[in-house]
Amino acid sequence: TRATRATRATRRGRGCARRRCDGVVDRGAANATARVGRAWMVTTGVTSLGTTSRSRSRRWAIARARASEAGESADEVEVGTGRAPTRLTARALTLRVMEYTIRDAPLSVMLTLVAGAWAQTLNLGGTFALALAHAHTIPLVAAAFTLVVALWKFMCSMFVRVAVMRGSARGDDEGCDWRDLKTNAVRRATVTIATRELRGTFATCKALLTLDFRRVVSILWNSVLTIPVPYLGLIRLLDYAVAGPVLVLEQKTSGEALKRSQELMYGYRVLLMKTAFLCSTVASIMVGGVIGAFAVVVPTLPQLLLPPEVASSTTATTVGDVAQGFFSGSAFDRVWQVGSSSERSATIVLLMCGLTLSFFFTLGFRQLVYIFYKETKERYVPPPPEDPAKKNKTPLLRRLQFWRRNTEEEST
Repeated sequence: TRATRATRATRRGRGCARRRCDGVVDRGAANATARVGRAWMVTTGVTSLGTTSRSRSRRWAIARARASEAGESADEVEVGTGRAPTRLTARALTLRVMEYTIRDAPLSVMLTLVAGAWAQTLNLGGTFALALAHAHTIPLVAAAFTLVVALWKFMCSMFVRVAVMRGSARGDDEGCDWRDLKTNAVRRATVTIATRELRGTFATCKALLTLDFRRVVSILWNSVLTIPVPYLGLIRLLDYAVAGPVLVLEQKTSGEALKRSQELMYGYRVLLMKTAFLCSTVASIMVGGVIGAFAVVVPTLPQLLLPPEVASSTTATTVGDVAQGFFSGSAFDRVWQVGSSSERSATIVLLMCGLTLSFFFTLGFRQLVYIFYKETKERYVPPPPEDPAKKNKTPLLRRLQFWRRNTEEEST
């Protein structure tokens, strides 16, 4: 039809305008190439669609020309407006956190399994060796072995933390799509790749531990200074939010990473609080939905998970009471003792759902920190260098005497 041919001609004209404006900053040439689709529209009699397409192509060409004149990348310009990228919102960031969580889930699962195998190798192997040597009955040896196993498990979690950050950055470099789960699982989530990624994190974990220690000390100290309302501690917590990705991805020291994180997060503290609150709300809705679904499918399960004094009360059972029974470890013992087969099966499925949600919530929090690092880094504008001529060279004692007039400034 005429409309179909006119639409194709408009697309050809728009593509021609884009190619012409990629290397030549000429607004007249861009407008001329954008008229290719318009000419066919006029000859066929369809003029309204051609006018709209022509104006869009022209605005796109002008935006690319302005970006090239300013020395900016054309991809950073919003199409059709010539403005900078739209400002960040909590809703958009929450959606990106969900997309990144789904995209990196296969790799994170494989990293967790490999690191868990490392941890259990020391745990089970050490227990077997102590049992063969009959040393597990010695209290001091048993306590030392328990401490070593706990430290090794903590280090394995640190290995996974660093590897997930690097995996997210590598996924962005490779242009991985969160919708293509099969490709992400086959190409990235293999035992060989996970082992190589974990082995490459040994040198970074020491600096990351130092960073965490300095960050915690700074947050606690600033919280103590503003008791009973620790607002300075909250500000420090937001300032140092992206210090981990800075240290891992930019290869900086702990002090440089804290300073760099404070520079990147300037002006984005409130946005981080909004995004974290929105992500927490989504996580709470998911947990409440899962527990509520099990309470509807198996009505007697909440009564078993609840403590006896709550289960025997006449008040209605709420989702909060069910969540209390879900997070209580002793509540599941009553299911195995007095529960039926269906209730036991439902409890096993509920535990699996809880483990899965816990994994995704942890991964989502790490993705939130990485996304904020990525976005703030792209939008960071360094301050202008300090003028050496205007640098204050007044002695410290003279600067402390604020009641005296500055004769140098008055003379200038």
